[in-house]
Amino acid sequence: MRRSILYGMLWALAAPLIGSGVWQDAQARDGAPFSDRSLRGPYGFSFQGFVLDPAGPVPAAAVGRLRADGAGTFPRLDRTLSVGGAVGTQRFLDGQYRVNPDGTGFACFCGDAPQPLPGIPALPFGPTFETFSFVITDRRGAEAEFLGTSLRFITGTCPLDLGISCPPGAGDQGILDANLAPAALSLGLVQGTAQSQSGRPGHGGDDD
Repeated sequence: MRRSILYGMLWALAAPLIGSGVWQDAQARDGAPFSDRSLRGPYGFSFQGFVLDPAGPVPAAAVGRLRADGAGTFPRLDRTLSVGGAVGTQRFLDGQYRVNPDGTGFACFCGDAPQPLPGIPALPFGPTFETFSFVITDRRGAEAEFLGTSLRFITGTCPLDLGISCPPGAGDQGILDANLAPAALSLGLVQGTAQSQSGRPGHGGDDD
């Protein structure tokens, strides 16, 4: 069960593109392109649904908080995650993101090993390198939907510490292969949203 959960997990701040209508509406109201500056300040997020395990769907849910600096970096992300009844808290440092002019984007994070909660089964995995696709659904950057696209288990130095680009470029692949365990790729049925906690969405705010 331990191995099947490890290799079947999708880690997502996730959502299908049901929000695309909202995003297109926002873009139509303002012809200016999106950019990395469109995401700035603290955001709260949650997701719930299922991840696909070889034995079948496994219930999953999470709540957490992240901060975007408006220049392509998530300095910190914290989440409490539940998968199949196992629960833990996990911290991600120095995530990267890129926003395309149309509001779509890509992000990647290195996560510490989850910390167990007293009296609850622990999540059976260690540090991770995770990638996500997202779409901004509000012109001010107040809301975005995320979908997890890959998970790898870290066996060496965090790829972001080595200057890996996000998304990884062709020249990064050798470094990735040397520092990560084999990829665990899956499709999931997990959906959720990240929403700004700032008084001025997309313009930063007090995030401490």
